[in-house]
Amino acid sequence: MIDTIELNDIVKLFNKKKVLDIPNKTFIRGSIISCTGLNGSGKTTFIKIIAGLLTPDSGTISIFNTSVSSKKYRDSRAFVLESGKGYYEYLTARENIQYFLGINKISYKNKKDKIEELSTRFNFNEHMDKKVSELSQGNRQVMSIIINLIKEPEVLLLDEPTNGLDEIRIKTLEDLLLKANKNMKTTIFITSHDKLFVQNISSQILIFDTGKIIKDEVVGIV
Repeated sequence: MIDTIELNDIVKLFNKKKVLDIPNKTFIRGSIISCTGLNGSGKTTFIKIIAGLLTPDSGTISIFNTSVSSKKYRDSRAFVLESGKGYYEYLTARENIQYFLGINKISYKNKKDKIEELSTRFNFNEHMDKKVSELSQGNRQVMSIIINLIKEPEVLLLDEPTNGLDEIRIKTLEDLLLKANKNMKTTIFITSHDKLFVQNISSQILIFDTGKIIKDEVVGIV
C-alpha cells in the first residue's frame, strides 16, 4: 500500500493569473496538515484541488496511489465547506443529514446512535429539526461537521472549520478530529486563521503566500 499523497508541479490559474504553484509535495497517511496564510494566499484553492473539487491547469496528484479524479477516492474523502455552505436551505438539519448520508449509501438508521452522540457533544440537539435557513453560521458548520464525521472518510478536508464556533465547540472539534486521526488514521487537511486551533491540532503546518508554500513546519503532535 502506498501511504502518501503526492503532488507534482501543480499550477492553478484564475483569469490567466497563477494563484497556486506547488512544485512537489508529499504528505504521509495519518497526518493532520493545517494550511495558514492571508486571505487569497492559495490555501483554500490548495485543499480544493486535493479534494478533487478543482482541477489544476497542470501537474499531477496521487492519493495513496489512486487518481484524485477516481470514484474510489471521491467515495473515500469528505469536504467541509467554509461556514457550512452547500446544504438545502428549505430542509431541516436532520433531513439534510439523512439526505447526504443517503447519497453516500450510509444508513441513517444504522448511524442514529452516532449522530445522537455527535449532536449531543456539539450541543446541537435543539437545532436538529430547524430548517437550515434558520440556523446560525456556527450551527450550519456543526451540521456539516457531523455529516462528514459520520462518513468516516479516509481523507477529511475542512475549510475554516472553526468559523462561528465558540470555545467549547472548538475544543469538541479538536477532540473529535484527533480521535478520528488516532483510531482510523484519517488524513486531515485544514485551512484556518485560528492560530491556537492550528497549534493544538496539527502534525504539519503549511504557510501560504501568493500561491506558494513559503514554510513547511512538522510539529509532530499526532
